[in-house]
Amino acid sequence: MDPRTVLVKAMAISYRISKINKPVKGHKDIVEDAMVSIDIENGENIDERRLVEGLVKIIRSLLETERDLSTIKSEISSTCRVDQDFAEDLIDVINNVTDDQKELSKEVGIEINLLRNLVKEDVIQEIFANANRQVRYGKNKISNLSEFVRDVITKLDNNLPTATGTHPAHIDSVMLNEPEKMTNLFKEAKDKFSGNRVLKFGWQHMNELLQGGIRQGELMLTPALQHNFKTGGTLTMTRQIAQYNEPHTENDKKKIIIRLSFEDSLLNNMVFLYKNIVFNETGEKVDIKTPTNEEMSKKVIDVMSKSGFEVAFHRLDPHSYSYIDIFELVSKYESDGYEVTLLVVDYLLKISLAGCDLSGPHGTAQRNLFEKFRDGCAAKDIAAIVPAQLGPKAKSTLDSIEDHDQFLPKIAGQGMTSGSSQIDQVVDSCIYFHKVVVDGKSWLHILMDKHRLPTTISENKKSFFLPFHETESIPDDLNEDKPISVRKLATSTADLSGMDSFF
Repeated sequence: MDPRTVLVKAMAISYRISKINKPVKGHKDIVEDAMVSIDIENGENIDERRLVEGLVKIIRSLLETERDLSTIKSEISSTCRVDQDFAEDLIDVINNVTDDQKELSKEVGIEINLLRNLVKEDVIQEIFANANRQVRYGKNKISNLSEFVRDVITKLDNNLPTATGTHPAHIDSVMLNEPEKMTNLFKEAKDKFSGNRVLKFGWQHMNELLQGGIRQGELMLTPALQHNFKTGGTLTMTRQIAQYNEPHTENDKKKIIIRLSFEDSLLNNMVFLYKNIVFNETGEKVDIKTPTNEEMSKKVIDVMSKSGFEVAFHRLDPHSYSYIDIFELVSKYESDGYEVTLLVVDYLLKISLAGCDLSGPHGTAQRNLFEKFRDGCAAKDIAAIVPAQLGPKAKSTLDSIEDHDQFLPKIAGQGMTSGSSQIDQVVDSCIYFHKVVVDGKSWLHILMDKHRLPTTISENKKSFFLPFHETESIPDDLNEDKPISVRKLATSTADLSGMDSFF
C-alpha cells in the first residue's frame, strides 16, 4: 500500500471531519486504523519517514479538533519541504471545502469508502501472502485443504473493495495471413492522417501545429498554470470541434461529444459557451442580461449541434469517480447506440486512483491513470483532451524570468505537471498554454512540446500567440483569409498583473 495515497485520502477526510458538527465516531476510527496500517519505519529513506510521520501527526490532530486552515497549510508545507509537489496535492484536498453540513457528511462518506478500500487492498495482499506461505511451507499442518481454501475465500469476501471493475482497454492484433484486416488497417491509417477521423479546431495555427487537428484515438494534454485558460481553452476547443467538423458516416451510430467536469459547474460552462459563441458571431462584448433564457439556450444548442454531433456535459464528484467509471459511462452511451468521437475531461488528475498501480513511488499511480485512460480511448477510437495543472517548479521558473513570453520554451520537456513528472511521456500530444500581457494586450501562448505523428513539423511552427478579447474569449479564424495568431510578439516585456480577472 502506497503511504502517500493513504495520506492524501486521510488528510481530506480528517479535515472535513473536523468541520462537521457531529462527526461519526466510526469514521474517525477508520482513519486511525489507516494511520496504524502505514509502516513508517520501512520508508524509502529518512526524509520520507519523517515526511510520513509528520503528516500522520497532522491528520491525528485534525481528528481531535478543528484547526485554522492557514496553520494546517503551513505545517503541511513545512513537513513536505523535500517534496513541494506532494505538499500542493495535500493542500488541494483541503481547499474550498463546503460549509454545508449535509454535503460535508456526504463527502466524508465517499472518501471513507475509498480509504477503506485502500486498506482492504493491503489486507487482501496479506491474506494471499499468508495462504501462500502455509500451502508451500506448512502444508502438513493443514488437516483439511478444502476447509482451508473456504476459509481463505471467506476472508477475501469480507475484505473485497466495494468498488470493482475491469480494465476497459482492448489490445488489437492482426495475422499477416488476414488480407482483409490488413486492408482495413491501412484504410484506418489514411483516415487518421487525412480523413474524417481528423478533427480540426477553429484556429488555423493550431491545426497547422497538429498537422490537421486532433485524431480519433489520440490523447492531448494541455498543461498550464492556475488561471491560464485551461478550462476556457478546452471548452472553446470542444465547441470548435462540434461546430467545424461533420461526423463520419461509416456506420449508422449517432456520434456524440462528451465533456466531463470535475471542477467547474455546468452553469459556468454554459455561460462561457454562450458568450464565446455570440462573440464569434458579433465580435462585440456579450450581454447575458438582455436575451431570454430560452434564447441563450437555443443559441448554444443550435451552434453545438448544427454539424450533426450530439453533445453531453456531465458534472461529477472526483472523489468517488475513477477511470473505470469514465469508461462505464462511455459504455452506457455505446449501449444506447452512440459512438463517442471526443471525450474532454477537466481534470483527469482529480479523480480517484482506484484500479491504478499504487505500489510505486509518488507519481506512479498518476502516470498509470493516464496510461489506462489513453489505452481505453485508443481502443475505442476516441479523441481525448485533458488539461493539467503545472506544479511549483513551473511557477518558480516563471517567477525567476523577466520575459514571460519565454516561459513555455524554458519548461517544455521537463515534466513539470503537478502530481507526476511522467504524464507528458504517456500522451500522444502535449500542448502548453500560458497567458501573457504585452503592452497592455493579452495573448494566449500555445507551444507544442511533443506529438507522436511520424512526420515532423519545423521548429518555427511549434509556437504561436492568440489574442484575447475583453469578453474573455479568443476569436476563431478557421474561415478567415489570414490567421489571427502571430509567431512572435512585438516586445518581450510581459506583465501578468490582473490576469485573474480574465478567467
